[in-house]
Amino acid sequence: MAKIDWKKNFVRNALSSYASTFCSLVLGLFMFRYLFGSWNEAEFGFWVLMWSLFGFGVVLDLGLGLSVQRTIAEKTATGDSTKMNRVVATVFWAFVLLSAGIFLVGVFVREPVLSLLKIPPEYQAEISRAFIIFAAGLTLLFPFGIFGEMLQGIQRLDLTNWIRTGTAITNFIAVGGSVALGFRFSNVILVAMGMALLPGLLSAWFAFRHIEGLSLHPRHFDWRQMKAQLRFSLSAYFVTVSDRVIQQSDRIIVGTFLGVGSVALYQSAAKIGEMLRFAALHIEEMLSPAASHLRACDDTAGLRDLLLRGSRFNFVFVTPLYLLAAVHLDPLIRLLTGMATLPGETWWIGQLLLFSIYNAQISINCARSVLVMSGHEKSLFRICLLQALTNVALSIAFVGGFGTLGVAAGTVASSVLFGWGVIVPTILRTLKIGLGEYVGFHFRGVLPGFAIFGLILVPLTWFFPIATGGSLIFAIAWRGMIVMAPTLFFNYRVFRTTWREV
Repeated sequence: MAKIDWKKNFVRNALSSYASTFCSLVLGLFMFRYLFGSWNEAEFGFWVLMWSLFGFGVVLDLGLGLSVQRTIAEKTATGDSTKMNRVVATVFWAFVLLSAGIFLVGVFVREPVLSLLKIPPEYQAEISRAFIIFAAGLTLLFPFGIFGEMLQGIQRLDLTNWIRTGTAITNFIAVGGSVALGFRFSNVILVAMGMALLPGLLSAWFAFRHIEGLSLHPRHFDWRQMKAQLRFSLSAYFVTVSDRVIQQSDRIIVGTFLGVGSVALYQSAAKIGEMLRFAALHIEEMLSPAASHLRACDDTAGLRDLLLRGSRFNFVFVTPLYLLAAVHLDPLIRLLTGMATLPGETWWIGQLLLFSIYNAQISINCARSVLVMSGHEKSLFRICLLQALTNVALSIAFVGGFGTLGVAAGTVASSVLFGWGVIVPTILRTLKIGLGEYVGFHFRGVLPGFAIFGLILVPLTWFFPIATGGSLIFAIAWRGMIVMAPTLFFNYRVFRTTWREV
């Protein structure tokens, strides 16, 4: 039995995740502005739609990527390469068949879709060719997505992240250079799809290099494995996307009861909370494969250690970010939206949604990552489904009397109720952790860093408020650095205990 110590991989996984995120955000911003100014409306609109459809295509895996990740994580503990190959080969070749179907559907619906999009006649031939290239590229991309899941399964998220970072830079240079050199729009799409295929190919190379006995030979294909894996993957999939289901249901409720204008108001207020969620996402990605591996080793003590250390790291990292965002919410929203002043209700909606995200981070998400990959996905599915239904019921109940603010209040109420009332008690009961031990572990050693945070933030905010004019991004950035740098320094010892005893 080969046991992987998740703590040894924690630092490189975490640092590579944040580096990859920062690189993708910066390059994405520059690419957006460059293409927006270089293409006509039809070309840029199709480009945006194309990548939106690509994001939707990822949803089609029905959680089978998580199933592959779990299978690989368990294999490293048990050494059962036969079962591993049956699962991964079945999923891979099923994805190949599905992607071929996607291509045929794309060819079939090309003309109706382009007609629906009202492409100007002078651009129809070029965009029609680009559509076929995109459909063919998606056909190749879809099956290779599972190799990134395999690397996560062996707790090598750092490899996935550096691949993403490298290909993001390569894509920026290749696509930007193609546009600068005057390539036809369809040829730029061809370059972009080639760049998008690189992460899957590189992940496949690393997967075969690092996973002993891995084989995708068609002889391993077994339809019975699909049924067995779907029993896990569908439940796990809903659990992982339940946050997005709640977000979209809120927007639908706002649009239905208050009109599309209110959806724009709600979205502008929600954006900062979404950024906080994105900043904290990586800890969940690291916990999931480690939990699956420890479960396969029947290591309950290891699962307890994983939850406590991972959850405390998340708490110590996210709490200062949340407080900083809450204090500077007004200029942050104005920076992102371009609004000179915020409508009175927007600030309150933003505060409620930001707190809802923060509460989910410290009460739900780490516990959920451990539970879903350690054999509790069905019970967690029922909890998340009930939370989504409760959120809808509360939002509808509050929207009549309080408008958009009521929808946000319903989201906060369901987050607090299910986070502290259901999910935290469930994980503590499952891993036999006392509430006092759980809370005490989170606060052990963190008070000096939090005190420094408060001692700097309060006078800084009071004596140096952000002015209405001037550069908002610069004003927010230097204040954030002055507050966060000493806070992270004083909490370094706490962070270090995540991966090492001190």
